[in-house]
Amino acid sequence: MRGLTIIVAVLTTLYSGYWFVARAAVSQGTDALIETLRDGGWQVDFASLSTVGFPNRIDTTATELRLADPAGLAWAAPFFQVFALSYRPNEIIAVWPDEQVLTLAGQRLSITSQGLRASARIGISTALPLDQVTAESGPMRVDSDQGWSVSLDRALTAFRRAGPVPATYDAFAEATALVPPAVLVARIDPEGNLPETVSRARMDAGLTFDRPLDRFTGEDGPLLTALDLREMVLEWGDITLSAQGTLTVDARGVPDGRITLSVTNWRGLLDLAVAAGAFSPDVAPTWQAMAETMSGGTDQIDLPVTFQNGLMSMGFIPLGPAPLLR
Repeated sequence: MRGLTIIVAVLTTLYSGYWFVARAAVSQGTDALIETLRDGGWQVDFASLSTVGFPNRIDTTATELRLADPAGLAWAAPFFQVFALSYRPNEIIAVWPDEQVLTLAGQRLSITSQGLRASARIGISTALPLDQVTAESGPMRVDSDQGWSVSLDRALTAFRRAGPVPATYDAFAEATALVPPAVLVARIDPEGNLPETVSRARMDAGLTFDRPLDRFTGEDGPLLTALDLREMVLEWGDITLSAQGTLTVDARGVPDGRITLSVTNWRGLLDLAVAAGAFSPDVAPTWQAMAETMSGGTDQIDLPVTFQNGLMSMGFIPLGPAPLLR
């Protein structure tokens, strides 16, 4: 029994030493980050900064935090927390307060949210490869001092390494009960035919880059080489827009491939386009006749958009230069 007691005491001492070493490393890393930001011209202010959580956690909390860069970007929050398990330091969780303020291009944005948090996991190797990042929030609202606001009921974004293929990742984003700014809705739907709430906006895609996302990525970041758009959908009232397809991207950022756009209730979308002034009522019958033919008289129409030689086309209709994906 005495021997067991000695073993437990030794293990406890070793683990305690490990925790304090890990806490010191986190504190030193935080101090180094603050100094790097300040050397770059950032304003970094806080009332307190602490790292606690013995024995199982390493939790860092900053209170009355304010960050501002020389270009005018600023963020202020009553607190910000980063959590990690002491025995799994490559996984962290970040937690934001229910109220925070972001200043962007001279515009003050007041952000209120419930359960806004993010998590990240880094691979255990000298390259520190990014394995996974997830962010989520319950009800969220952004109010601008310029008079507009946007809100949603739930949001989820995720980005993770996909399988054994190098530099390939899955990307996902979804927002439900999204209420866009009223000024934007008025431009899209001047006659008020759509509800104020977008039921769902969702994107699911596979991304391939020219190199993995890790500590060697550099400031320029990786270049996109392929896009597998598995699903992109917007449900607004009785109109649904969706897209899927694949593209390859060359070193200049020029895409090649095809994305198929699908519209449910295309007649309603055509009415919106006319009301918003996208094209005149005089040519609406021509577009409607063409859409009737392409849809086979149904309520859904599929529009293949081809990217080739730096140009875009929809069927035989040229759309102009393709956007650069870089």
